Amino acid sequence: MELIEIEKLFTQKSFQKRIDFINDSNISNIKEKDFLAKIIINTKESSNDWYLIALIGLAVKLQIKDKGLVERYLKYLIEPNSYYLKLSVLDYITDTKEIFKDYNIDYRAVRQIINNKHDRLIVRNQALLNLIQLYPLEKDDFMRILKKNLSKTTDYRSHIRIFNNIMETSVRNYLPVAYIKDLMRISESMNLGRGTIDAINRLGNILD
Repeated sequence: MELIEIEKLFTQKSFQKRIDFINDSNISNIKEKDFLAKIIINTKESSNDWYLIALIGLAVKLQIKDKGLVERYLKYLIEPNSYYLKLSVLDYITDTKEIFKDYNIDYRAVRQIINNKHDRLIVRNQALLNLIQLYPLEKDDFMRILKKNLSKTTDYRSHIRIFNNIMETSVRNYLPVAYIKDLMRISESMNLGRGTIDAINRLGNILD
């Protein structure tokens, strides 16, 4: 797609057309990257959460190094946003923590989530996985809360997300194998369906 068409897409077309472009396109042209980076940085809010989520994913893909962008996304965590948007922000933090390690980012918003009863356990548990990586010296406390939370939720998506994170991100480097197996046993005992068992088995194959 020509740059002029992309510019038209992001100024005149529907959110769904923009989302489809973000999800389906292989963006390699420098001018396209620069234009899209400006769109991401300048989009402060939107009436469409899925569009914001797509932009957050694109920010990771383009490796945009902008401290103001991180700080804006962190604010989404303490505002009354959907849990889908908050999970996307937490995934963004996981995916970008290395490129921002020298930027002195204040991740206090992630800490606030873990005690916020208005947030679902799936969000609080993801925040705990983030904190284990961001503040490894405090990981014992975060691990204890995570184990307790896991035993309290029957939302299979929360269980699967935890095991997928352990498989796919660097959080596994911070967790003792015995602790991971404890989490697996908790989930196994709850009969949460085939998807959860499959995630446990895939993780077990990596640990063995």
